Amino acid sequence: MKQIIELINNGDSKKALEIINKALTNTSEKLNLYYLKAKAEFSLSYFNDCIKTTNEIILHNNKDFGVYNLRALSHFNIGNIKNSIDDFKKTIQINPKFDKPYFFIGAAMFNSGRVKESIEYFIKCLIFNKNNNLARNSLINALTMYEVFNENIYVKLNKEIHQLNNSLDYNQNLESEIAKFYNNSNFIIKKNFGFFEYNVTQLYRRSSRYLNCSRHKKIFNEFKVIPKFCFSCYKIQISVKNVISLIKLHIFFNQYNFKHNLTRKCMIELRPNIRDMYKGLIYCESLNQAESIKEELKDKINFVSDIQIKKGCTEFGNSYPKFKKLDSKYSDVGKDWGATIEENFDKKHPNLNIFNTSNVSLKGLFLQDVLVFRNWLYFAQKINDTTYKKISDNTFKSNFIDSKLK
Repeated sequence: MKQIIELINNGDSKKALEIINKALTNTSEKLNLYYLKAKAEFSLSYFNDCIKTTNEIILHNNKDFGVYNLRALSHFNIGNIKNSIDDFKKTIQINPKFDKPYFFIGAAMFNSGRVKESIEYFIKCLIFNKNNNLARNSLINALTMYEVFNENIYVKLNKEIHQLNNSLDYNQNLESEIAKFYNNSNFIIKKNFGFFEYNVTQLYRRSSRYLNCSRHKKIFNEFKVIPKFCFSCYKIQISVKNVISLIKLHIFFNQYNFKHNLTRKCMIELRPNIRDMYKGLIYCESLNQAESIKEELKDKINFVSDIQIKKGCTEFGNSYPKFKKLDSKYSDVGKDWGATIEENFDKKHPNLNIFNTSNVSLKGLFLQDVLVFRNWLYFAQKINDTTYKKISDNTFKSNFIDSKLK
């Protein structure tokens, strides 16, 4: 038994599984072996096998919260969201203080567009483990989409910072107003927390059209195939020269009433060998729509260095130059790609096959915005963009950004 546990802990689950399957034929410790078998199967991403094995254990012992949690995680990973929530709830019934199931129920709710319920579960998770960073970060993100009233410290901070933003007059000197908002917000955060890292560097203002970029990038990285969805994803890329202009662009994205409520984001560029360190993107549904919005913006923002229309992700165009052409079609670029690649991928990863949620951003600036501004200013300092000093002389160190700039 000790050898099997060591093999699993050391990452050699295949070898452990071989030993377990042989041992199951002639041992009285079958339940213990079945549990180790399920853990090995899970670590190898054999999620359906793990579900079968945990089913067998539960027939003989339905009081082990770890078994229900393992089955719940397996269901979660193959997209059986209802079954995963049911099993996470059984886990909580047996061990109400176990924090992780609350997080995963919250994540499942969020991915289904049930933001209010997701917030409730993220808060419950943090009650039992205030150091669960996944729950903390997910809560901070969800609070940009739904206003709740709760005594949770992040909820209270978020509300206080949002109210602070509402008192600013952006018709005055914009840079001084941004500096006032940023420094007052950090005073509030410090008073309640001190310092904590938040490893996010992109700020979204989301529409109800879910882009599902994580799915598309996984397909591309695994098969070197550009998903069909991405051939109708046009984006307006707005490049700016410094961090102060990036923050101005984010505020513009937040305040301006676009004809179409399209997803927007502002970001610093941490990928190697890609020009334009500061940029904003507006994700459009057609080339005509992109051209119309580009024309609409032309006289609205005078602090940008370039506005252009692009298609899909930069990595796609680097691998397939034809894709960069705005009028290129799937049949032009992917004529040799198997039609079943995406179908098979979605069957294997149904939890990633999500295209409709109602997670729409609220207006205003929130706790998340301030934490990301911190990262942007630190990045500016690291690349010798001195405009960060117009906001604050003091930057907050980010180990995450340091690791990306090595």
